[in-house]
Amino acid sequence: VLDLFLCDDLSNDGFESFDLEEQTLDILGAQDPTLHTVSYHLTADDALTGASALTSPYTSIANPQPIFVRVESVSDSDCFTASATPHFNLIVDPRATAITPPDLSVCDEDTDGVSTFDFSSYDAIVLGTQDPANFTVSYYETQAAADAATGAIVAPYTNIVADQQTIFVRVEEAGFPNCYTTTTFDLVVNPLPLAVVPTPLEVCDDGTPDGSTAMDLSIKDAEITGGNTNYTVSYHLTQLDADLDQSPLPLPYTNISNPQTIFVRLQDVNTGCSATTTLDLAVAQAAAATTPDPLTYCDADNDGYGTFMLTDLDAIITAGTAGVTVTYHETASDADNSVNALSSPYSNIVIDNQTLFARVESATVATDCATVVPVDLVVYPTPVVPTDLEDYTLCDVDYDGSLLVDLTAMDTTIYGTQDPTDFILTYHFTQSDAESIPALNPILNVTSFNNTANPQTLWVRLESVANGCVTTGTFDVVVNLPPVLVSPTPLALCDDGVADQQTVFDLTVKDTEIT
Repeated sequence: VLDLFLCDDLSNDGFESFDLEEQTLDILGAQDPTLHTVSYHLTADDALTGASALTSPYTSIANPQPIFVRVESVSDSDCFTASATPHFNLIVDPRATAITPPDLSVCDEDTDGVSTFDFSSYDAIVLGTQDPANFTVSYYETQAAADAATGAIVAPYTNIVADQQTIFVRVEEAGFPNCYTTTTFDLVVNPLPLAVVPTPLEVCDDGTPDGSTAMDLSIKDAEITGGNTNYTVSYHLTQLDADLDQSPLPLPYTNISNPQTIFVRLQDVNTGCSATTTLDLAVAQAAAATTPDPLTYCDADNDGYGTFMLTDLDAIITAGTAGVTVTYHETASDADNSVNALSSPYSNIVIDNQTLFARVESATVATDCATVVPVDLVVYPTPVVPTDLEDYTLCDVDYDGSLLVDLTAMDTTIYGTQDPTDFILTYHFTQSDAESIPALNPILNVTSFNNTANPQTLWVRLESVANGCVTTGTFDVVVNLPPVLVSPTPLALCDDGVADQQTVFDLTVKDTEIT
């Protein structure tokens, strides 16, 4: 009788459950099974005495497990035959082991999700330490095919499920086709990273206007990756270097021509797939800027603060160049970083003198390309003219209301405590002439001015020699007519008691008549 063989289950512990009755007919041979019984035992003694007969299914306790047999007549239990040596063995054949291989990945060069895979090298991985002379590895598209060992596929193989397909692997031992094991791995067609074509990298030339400067290429990383943190970016001089991921350009990189095109490699850190694109580099000359003369303000209240129309300097700073913008900033850092631009008009925050910074930038250059120049704000004190100038009043002598007037008599009142040598004092007929820059139509004959109206309003202009600041004031020239003298009638009195033609007169009795 042949030994009974079973494949071990997945536990591979060497023990299995056997149906011993499978051996009965072979043991009886030509004997009538209705007239004989067959029992199975672990020892020869048990077989001899008929003790401890095994029942099916029976789980082996050794491998191989020897089995002793007793054949007994149904009609006479004393009529039996027992095997003194093992009649057959229960043998648990170890199941083949299938080590799960890693997924096989390729990059999808044509974006169709299909590619050709070579998994022939996976045989050794799947077998592990099992002898390839005794074990075979085969590959299938379905689990059912692997279990049936039909329709095996061979490498190179083109996946029939786009992007990702599971392959089923069968390992079996020669001569034991039922003792097989299966496992799986995936064929993965990874998409190429999506490289965003970047806008040109335009930077300002450095101090040497040669069209070459160091630039930080990495500022384009986020634009090229679209913000995908799974992508890495490297920059290369040639397409071949980008394709082979060799000779990445240093950061910062100094361009070798202007303009220049470099090549960008974008790689997915998870899949290793890569794509390439290009980046154009351009070095632009910073916009020309002229440092302006100080912007001045005449301080009417002499508190050291004023209001400045900054935009009045735009044309001076840019020299009228088209396509540039000017912004003003309180600090050089703000100007360099193009933040916290000031509005115009602007009131100084540092008394008397403050320096701002004007940033001049070309509107046609996409990246930071600007020239910064200082702008000084100067608050000048203004001359002081009394706001309550008294009228210049004179008496007429000929009753015509016109008189030659010496206007310089007002100078001392106008100057006050101020040094006359620090100012230019002029007199004018109108306010607009007095306030005009420069002054218009000053009165020339100030020492012999003949009024043309009575009263006549004149305007005073006091201009600082140091800074040109002007203050104006006004007063009236008033020519008063003298009193009208009425000749009184004679004042006659009688002589007193002494006839000497002398007596006391009360002259005031004529006041009313005279006035």
